[in-house]
Amino acid sequence: MLYVVIGVFVIPVILQVLYLLVTLNQWSFFPLILGLIFQGKRLYGTWRPLIENFVIALAGGFFVFIISHKGINNIGEKIYLITYAFLLCFILAFLAKFKKSRELIIPKLTEGITLLYSIAIIYWLVDFSKDYVYAKIVYVFFFIVFCISVFSIINAFTKIPLSKTNRFLLSLWSSIAMIVFALDYIIRVFKNGEISNAVSFQQEVYLFFQYFLLGVSAIYIAQNISMIFGFLPDKNEKSYRNSRRIKVLKKDHVERYSEEQVSVWYSLFCVVFSTSLFWMNYKCQFMNRQSIIWIVFVSFPILIHFYEYVKNYKGLNSK
Repeated sequence: MLYVVIGVFVIPVILQVLYLLVTLNQWSFFPLILGLIFQGKRLYGTWRPLIENFVIALAGGFFVFIISHKGINNIGEKIYLITYAFLLCFILAFLAKFKKSRELIIPKLTEGITLLYSIAIIYWLVDFSKDYVYAKIVYVFFFIVFCISVFSIINAFTKIPLSKTNRFLLSLWSSIAMIVFALDYIIRVFKNGEISNAVSFQQEVYLFFQYFLLGVSAIYIAQNISMIFGFLPDKNEKSYRNSRRIKVLKKDHVERYSEEQVSVWYSLFCVVFSTSLFWMNYKCQFMNRQSIIWIVFVSFPILIHFYEYVKNYKGLNSK
């Protein structure tokens, strides 16, 4: 009954938002939705929490449209705000749901995933430093990133036991790296502008793909914000180190990191696949660094799942 009542009020809002977006050619919203659905389904495993977040975020975007400042006279600019507001509301809804159902939302990490993140952040820093080659702070960051990345690479290629401390450090590093990638990508995409402003079909396709990956990255940033910013001290806590909240968060980091060690061949394939794409893009500049990084993040797991599927299929047929 509750869902019926909510539906009576929410569905008209959703239809009104979609009508405004289509009427004013604000097409970037739709690939953003597809990206959220793609990654959200992989993360949640079920449709219900994803739909709930979607409805909350869409209603929040429409609310921002209604209360937007009177100084914004252009209706197109107000509609464009919906994209920003929707993304923010979706992240907030995700974080709220995270507190209620941690097991549902926290996916497993592996040595292979951390290895992929480490290679990607080295490429990101090398490409980023091209414009700041004389800045000493860049070299400091590069040294820190390199040391942590070497630690994750050693874990991926050796049989060093994945102790609780190692799993916590690798999980924490994975979250930090993912936040850097996601924030950098979000800033880049919104600088590109609206799909309807593209001057060619090729640019429309490019921007469509950019906003699709933005939806994917929004899921990642929501997940990892919850895993990082939870460590910030609370002024109401008497003892930070002995806080139950901190203990639970550390436990989440440890438990989300798989104790199963990946094979050397898996790690080697990860290195060859990612470094090849990053090197080619660095030399030829096919696209910006943000796009190639997210293409690797999205495509690599798909390739691995496809390989496992073919391997299992052949195994069943051989029996």
